[in-house]
Amino acid sequence: MRILRGLGATERLSGTAVTVGSFDGVHVGHQALLREAVERGKRAGLVSLAVTFDPHPAAVLSGSSNVACLTTTTEKAGLIDECGVEVLAILAFTRELASLTAAQFVERVLVGCLGLRCLVHGPTHRFGRDGAGTPEATRRIANRLGFEAVCVEPVGVDGEPVSSTRVRQAVSLGRVDAAARMLGRPYAVTGTVVRGFARGRGLGFPTANVSPPPGKLIPAAGIYACRARLESGTAHPGVVYVGQAPTFQGVEATRVECHLLDFDRDLYGQTLRVEFVQHLRGDQTFGAPAELIEQIGRDVARAREVLGG
Repeated sequence: MRILRGLGATERLSGTAVTVGSFDGVHVGHQALLREAVERGKRAGLVSLAVTFDPHPAAVLSGSSNVACLTTTTEKAGLIDECGVEVLAILAFTRELASLTAAQFVERVLVGCLGLRCLVHGPTHRFGRDGAGTPEATRRIANRLGFEAVCVEPVGVDGEPVSSTRVRQAVSLGRVDAAARMLGRPYAVTGTVVRGFARGRGLGFPTANVSPPPGKLIPAAGIYACRARLESGTAHPGVVYVGQAPTFQGVEATRVECHLLDFDRDLYGQTLRVEFVQHLRGDQTFGAPAELIEQIGRDVARAREVLGG
């Protein structure tokens, strides 16, 4: 997949089947849009193109730097690539871009710069200033400018249409099993393994302390069954703790500590992908280390049951 950052390297795009969105999480609804754009492109001899934004539009429109996303830009690009899209355009989302009307965005950016011939969108998608780019407005713009507009029905999971908002809510509540159904894969946090306090090793359960990327949404505090994927691609069953270690004093930052079952290799400095499978229990404070050790043993046993070994 070719990646364009900005609009300065698009001279070779002459005809495209486009879908536009933040695509945070690249959930099953997004995947349906992306694959429809790929299919429309193949049938019409067009280049399939996804247009997304960095930073997330909500961060710019709200003026907040604390918007936590389901996927980093790198993760998003990899997931879009898996859908077969040929080109990904990552546009800088600015207040200037947000000020364009729907018609201006389509005419100047999608048609003028990106060679739009077919636009694939969902029934609830809004774009342009004040979100005026509704499906009805899109059809009017398409008729005027002479491109095809294709509306893809939403994908439902658990009786409701899937949305990034629903996935974020599920992750924030620790309902990672529900998030996985909407994503079509486990929710994951990828980061570098850094040195911690070595408390897990002292308790008999060594952990890999994962430093998440900035802006990444971390699941609710608690204990989860997980699979930890090494740089080699090998996945190991594990138990992951998310929280601030209330049993110990002086720990304030949220931690992601993963104990890999039947594994005791040094992973410092390596990249580890923690795939959250099931929430096991909430965060707890224990009166003595012995109580914590006993509970961790139960957590490990439960994780083995959940993960099948």
